[in-house]
Amino acid sequence: MCNSGNSGNSSLAQVGHRQTILNYNSGLSEPGQLSSQLELDLDNLSTRPYPLELQLPTLKRHWSNPPSINHWTPSPPNSNSSIHCNWPEITCSNGSVTGLSLIDKTITGPIPTFICDLKNLTAIDLQNNYIPGPFPTALYNCTKLEHLDLSQNLFVGCIPGDVDRLSTHLQTFNLSANNFTCEISTGLSSWKNLTVFSASNNLFVGTIPQELTTFSQLTALPPDGNLFSGHLPSDIVSWKSLTTLNLSRNQLWGSVSAKLGSLPSLTVLDLSRNEFLGQIPTQIGHLKLTSLNLSSNCLTGRIPAEFENTFSDGSFLNNTGLCASNPSLGPEICSSRFENSSKISSGLLAIIVVIATVLLASATLLTFFLIKTCWKKEHESDSKFELTYYQKLNSSFKESDILSNLTENNVIGSGGSGKVYRVELNCSSEIVAVKRIQNIKKLDQNVEKQFLAEVEILGTIHHSNVVNLLSCISSETTKLIVYEYLGNHSLDSWLHGKKRQSISDSDHGVDSHFNAKVGDFGLAKILVKHGGPNTMSAVVGTDGYICPEYARTMKANSFGVVLLELVTGKKANEENENMCLADWASQYCNQEGNNFVDALDEKIKEPHYLHEMTSVFKLGINCIRQLPSNRPSMQEVLQILLNCSHQSGFGGGNVERE
Repeated sequence: MCNSGNSGNSSLAQVGHRQTILNYNSGLSEPGQLSSQLELDLDNLSTRPYPLELQLPTLKRHWSNPPSINHWTPSPPNSNSSIHCNWPEITCSNGSVTGLSLIDKTITGPIPTFICDLKNLTAIDLQNNYIPGPFPTALYNCTKLEHLDLSQNLFVGCIPGDVDRLSTHLQTFNLSANNFTCEISTGLSSWKNLTVFSASNNLFVGTIPQELTTFSQLTALPPDGNLFSGHLPSDIVSWKSLTTLNLSRNQLWGSVSAKLGSLPSLTVLDLSRNEFLGQIPTQIGHLKLTSLNLSSNCLTGRIPAEFENTFSDGSFLNNTGLCASNPSLGPEICSSRFENSSKISSGLLAIIVVIATVLLASATLLTFFLIKTCWKKEHESDSKFELTYYQKLNSSFKESDILSNLTENNVIGSGGSGKVYRVELNCSSEIVAVKRIQNIKKLDQNVEKQFLAEVEILGTIHHSNVVNLLSCISSETTKLIVYEYLGNHSLDSWLHGKKRQSISDSDHGVDSHFNAKVGDFGLAKILVKHGGPNTMSAVVGTDGYICPEYARTMKANSFGVVLLELVTGKKANEENENMCLADWASQYCNQEGNNFVDALDEKIKEPHYLHEMTSVFKLGINCIRQLPSNRPSMQEVLQILLNCSHQSGFGGGNVERE
């Protein structure tokens, strides 16, 4: 009786499905669009799986009918039921759907469970869409899946611990360019046929899973651009088929494993922008590499001879402890001058001691003389100022018009280099901003000329996004730089209701038309660099924005903090908090279970802009990485923002590259 009943229900279901298609074709008003009757009939279908004629249109409807797949319509009765096999997104075998290629189709909804009603699916490619939410466990039911690409979407959260419930036939698995966090699940070892595992450009933390070493058929492993730390897995000799290993832009440390030299198929090796220590194993020199990048680490010792005539200096940059026999590679030439030094005779030693004593006494006297001279010069008054105009206002002004207004009541900001004043000119009632760079030791002639030359160049710039530099008032120990005054204050005041001047968003002003203008040209750093010690105490900047080592990548670090302020709504340095924004953001990304989207400012977080906001947040995180060499250059930052702008439809083609 049970078999008879099931058979009857199945028969009735097939009649109902066929009637749905008849209803659709009789009520279709415009080709390529689901009629309201079909939508109603689909809602009333309770029996699954749907017939093949309806499965793909139902999937389209679930995703709110993206225009790019508008041609997915049920085939009419008594027609070729395999018409879907002609659609460019569909791959078929004997009329059965085996592949979905939905790249860049503006899909915004989650992956439905009934996608696996396509029982013969072996490939799903959903890259470059806007699919949100956690990892899609609905795909566990696609038991024949061999290729899965979820890259460049809005997935968040952790990879579930039971991810091994995905098809055991899986060969390629791409999760790159999402917002996945936490450690990568350890339940990966069941995929014996896996050849490619890509997890790049996410926020994964922890160590590289040991389970990855069990994939003997793996050919490509690129988990670059994450927050992985610790050592490489110890047992990597099983990667006999591996051709590409890219672990760049992480926080891996320890020595470079000599076992890498035992991977016979490896041709591409990228360990750049990490914190690897020690020497380059000579075993790696035995590999037949076509691409090698070990730059921006902490490696030391001699570069293996096998690499010196094969790779360029770009493979070894920013490893201050490396040396080479070939000067074209960039690092210093290796020397054995300390290895073969002979013993010093007692007579020669005595002579050296005498000379050293004389030099020490001379240095002491010279130091005393220099200190006395500097102290005298520092206490000399600024008796003479020189005024130079670059861009005139409606009426000219004198040094006295500026100097007389440099009072505490007129201070509108301050920073490491001095204070900024709001000055109303008596002669015309016009307002200017004056930055005072004070307590500068008397500069040598070349540095003075360099400073004035840069001021003169900046004074000739007329740009809609640059604050006009009007004039410079100079003396031996004080430089006054006169700018146009921006009545709408700074970006900082609009974000947080507070004014200040520093290397920060306070230096991004807003004029009366709400055009953003850059107002910090780094002129103070020229004077500080040459006029004072090259230490942290001499660096111009504000806590929260300036990076710890302040060197080459200070611009990227500071700009990254501004990006984080924009998307989180937090201040760079909260008075009542124990850590600055940069430390908070780094710690947030490293904590297991934190969702990336939850860090965004609730006041401006809208679903339509989540992709852009998360992209900006990730860029900010990359800009504040601990090692300067791991941060992107400002040129790279600009390119990322331009790409994001183009993808969002905001243009960006008119951005000037300066």
